[in-house]
Amino acid sequence: MPLLNGAITLAELHTQRCWLDLTDKQRALVTEVHRNGGSKIDAVLVAYKYKTRAAAQTRTYSAFASQSVRECMALLQGIGEKEQFIADLTQASRNKHINPAQAAVLRLRAQVLGIVPVSRSAAEAVAEQAESSVPAETRFKVGDICVRDGKKYRITRVDEIGRASCRERV
Repeated sequence: MPLLNGAITLAELHTQRCWLDLTDKQRALVTEVHRNGGSKIDAVLVAYKYKTRAAAQTRTYSAFASQSVRECMALLQGIGEKEQFIADLTQASRNKHINPAQAAVLRLRAQVLGIVPVSRSAAEAVAEQAESSVPAETRFKVGDICVRDGKKYRITRVDEIGRASCRERV
């Protein structure tokens, strides 16, 4: 596979931290993607020894979900850290169920990479993200009745975003 601008060779990749973090199967996966020219499904077929393309196709997403695998692939393809961060941020923006911890990690990566965050405190951003991650149907008021594990509870206290923080069994 020809090297792209900024890409590194497979031998150079073996000295990188992301490569050292990979399991043996993940190393085989990254090596196979590089060898076959970028076909992820073919790489999963070989690295995980699947017999059918359909089975490999279902495993492909999770096989390439690891942060270390994505970093290795980015290095092989010549994608810089900022471009990779933007791709991860775009993917996270499509996630309806992003949690405050994931948002905080993205914010921290933005600060480390020197990307200027929006001018507001991190606490406000985390609180806003947490509020948007609680679906409207799970926001409670004091006195509401909820069912959990087949048992009924009355809500006695809620936090600032409408999550039940205290309940008593009915």
